[in-house]
Amino acid sequence: MERLFMLDAKDYDEGMPEISRTAVRAVISIEDELLCIEDKTGGVKLPGGGQEDGEDDLTTLAREIREETGHALIPSSVVPFGYVEEKRLTVEGDRIWHHTSRIYFCEVSSERTETSLSEQEKSCSMHFGMYTIEDAVERNRRLLGAEGAYAWARREYETMLRIKDHMERTGGHI
Repeated sequence: MERLFMLDAKDYDEGMPEISRTAVRAVISIEDELLCIEDKTGGVKLPGGGQEDGEDDLTTLAREIREETGHALIPSSVVPFGYVEEKRLTVEGDRIWHHTSRIYFCEVSSERTETSLSEQEKSCSMHFGMYTIEDAVERNRRLLGAEGAYAWARREYETMLRIKDHMERTGGHI
């Protein structure tokens, strides 16, 4: 899988201990709109999240899509897009946060069940919705540098730009 980009805040000392986390995210296009997760800031992110012990990417992708959107992943539709790396100082300031997001294009079933958001996701008022790629880019662009914006705003903004570029190069196809 090809690296799409690296976000490195360079706000840490190289010798500091590191926390590594891997997430798996879905690019789901339905009738020319992306299925995204919106939070209370108005920013949108791709459905997905942290990989649990023993999970492979497909298992994480299916679980996260179901939890956040209520849709079921169609496993045969999964195609790798690329990965994003992030490095920055943790909020506590005592470790390096090294985060990798692996991103896949995929399709979901049209049927939906209830979502099962975590308490943290609920506290952020997260919910899913449909957005044009232009709207998704703009929503995240407005958050860049905004007080109270989540750290993932830059990642999602840059990721949405890469998706938009891909769609333009392929005639709108994901």
